[in-house]
Amino acid sequence: MNIVVTRTFLLIFSCLLTLCSSMAVAIDVVKLLGPQSGFDNKEAHKDAVIKRALEITIPEYGAYEIEKTSQSAVTGRALKMMQDGELVNLCIRIANEEWNQKTIPIKLPLRFGVNSYRLLLTNKVDLPKFANIQTLEDLKKLRVGLGRDWTITNVFRVNGFQTVESSNFEGTFSMLAHRRFDYIPRGINEVFEELSKRKDNLDTVVIEPTLALELKLATYAYVAPNQPRLAKRLQSGLTMMLANGELRQLFNDYYLDEIKHAGMRNRKVIKIDNPLFVDSELLDDPKFWLSPNEL
Repeated sequence: MNIVVTRTFLLIFSCLLTLCSSMAVAIDVVKLLGPQSGFDNKEAHKDAVIKRALEITIPEYGAYEIEKTSQSAVTGRALKMMQDGELVNLCIRIANEEWNQKTIPIKLPLRFGVNSYRLLLTNKVDLPKFANIQTLEDLKKLRVGLGRDWTITNVFRVNGFQTVESSNFEGTFSMLAHRRFDYIPRGINEVFEELSKRKDNLDTVVIEPTLALELKLATYAYVAPNQPRLAKRLQSGLTMMLANGELRQLFNDYYLDEIKHAGMRNRKVIKIDNPLFVDSELLDDPKFWLSPNEL
């Protein structure tokens, strides 16, 4: 009888040791989309923020790994890939309600609203069209080129703009070169790198020198719905980084030169309402946004 009890105890003890050993080596695996072509600076900033958020939470959550798929994806396809979290379980995207509902959003603006400020890419032949634009209604007389699944596209639609939409990112630039529309609004943290990387093929495309747009946008981290632990870890890490200044320092490291290059103070800024930004409680908290003095 004692031998049976002893063997049973040893078996249970062995199973517990195996379980504890397995738990000890368990790590959080973060699965990211492959890099988007032509977005080296944004990609590097995203990677730096995610890595630091994971590192700062090691004492509480343990080790981690970061994997990148070999494929990139437009917004709509990326959302579908996030549903089961097998290939991708973390994306950084401009905030929108569909992603808020279908994934786990970390509602902390990672880029301090820099995407809210946009310069206009246009064909240099069409520069005279912008000379007398003073108001939002003036701007609506021109045709705006947008990606069909870009988050900002719905903002322009609801505001009554004449939109010409493309299903292909590179095709949008080609369409501008062929004057299919009058301009593309790109974030001040995007436009210079994008144009520089395409200058050989887009020698007729320039940045309009006098105007800028402002429409309130935030960039969130989104986590696959089957990864609540990872979401809690990122929320914790990003909150600590915001509090200790690391999140802002990383932002400055990657984007401060581009912000200065944009010369916002020397431009006529046309504001566009964004009724699709539903997290209005964030708008009144200055720690989440660039101040006018920083532009």
